[in-house]
Amino acid sequence: MRNTMASIRTALPEEFAAVYRFYDELVAAQAQAQYKVKWRMGVYPTAEYLRDSIENGQLYIALEEDRIAAAMILNHSCSEKFRNGPWQTPAEGERALIIHTLGVHPQHERKGYAKALVAHAVNVGRSKGCAAIRLDVIAGHVPALRLYEGLGFRHVGAFHVVFDETDSSDFELYELPL
Repeated sequence: MRNTMASIRTALPEEFAAVYRFYDELVAAQAQAQYKVKWRMGVYPTAEYLRDSIENGQLYIALEEDRIAAAMILNHSCSEKFRNGPWQTPAEGERALIIHTLGVHPQHERKGYAKALVAHAVNVGRSKGCAAIRLDVIAGHVPALRLYEGLGFRHVGAFHVVFDETDSSDFELYELPL
C-alpha cells in the first residue's frame, strides 16, 4: 500500500456528474472484482440518493489530481433493519454517525484512500459530538473487514436481511466508540 496524502472534502453540487460517474465505474468494475460490493447503479446508489447527499453536505470525496479516487456518505440515517442491531455503544439519532457507500475506484486501490476516508469520518464524528461510528459490510468482503478491524472498529454481530437494492442478505455490523 502506498501512503497517499488524500485531499478529502465534501462534494459540491456542480460535481454531481463526476460523483455519479465515479460510482457507475466502481459498480461496473465489480463484475471482475474478487470482492464485490453488490451494488447496482440506479438501484443502489440511486442518482437521487447521491444528489441529495451532495446537497446535504454528506458526500465526501478523496481526490487525486482533481479526480475522484474514493467517496463515502456520512449521515445519521440507519436502515430500520439495522437500527436495533446489537450495538454496544448507546448512540441514538444524531449521536451515531453512519458510513455509507464507501468505495475506492479500482485505479486507486491500495493507496490508502479508504483508510483516509474512515479517519476523516472519525474526525467528523468527534467534531459533531457523536458517541459512535457505525457501518455494515457485506459478509465476506475481506478487504473491508480488515480495514475496519485494523482501524479499531468492533465487530458487533452478523445480520441476515434481504435488501432488494443489493441482492444481499448477509452483513457484518461494525462500531467504533468515539
